[in-house]
Amino acid sequence: MSEPSVPLARWGKDHWSLLAYIETVCVDKHGEIDLQRMRCDPDRHPQFLYLRGIGDELACKTKYPTLLKGGELPDHDDWDCLDDLEAVGLVENIGFTMEPRYTMTERGHGVVAALRKHKASGGKFAEFAFSEV
Repeated sequence: MSEPSVPLARWGKDHWSLLAYIETVCVDKHGEIDLQRMRCDPDRHPQFLYLRGIGDELACKTKYPTLLKGGELPDHDDWDCLDDLEAVGLVENIGFTMEPRYTMTERGHGVVAALRKHKASGGKFAEFAFSEV
């Protein structure tokens, strides 16, 4: 594991909802991400816009910051959140740079189980906090 760009304690709605999405694609789609569902900053990850078939003239003009606990982070998209998930050992890219495909790690299964329990109890992604005992 390495250091994520955003510490796990600060993760908010975007990190946690992405983790739930990654688990879904691991279960239903062999870990293949739908590129259309990912927030993509054209300046940070232009290769994914290209793969989505979006030319430069149609690239996102609006950037959406990553929502954190107690604030937001500009210039941080879903691909950066995915890097954070991987850095703390929740997911692993088993694909290629231009064709990413993910799997859940054992640690990831434990964290996402706690996240599902939180959501099933009426909680919101933004309110979820994970701490290892």
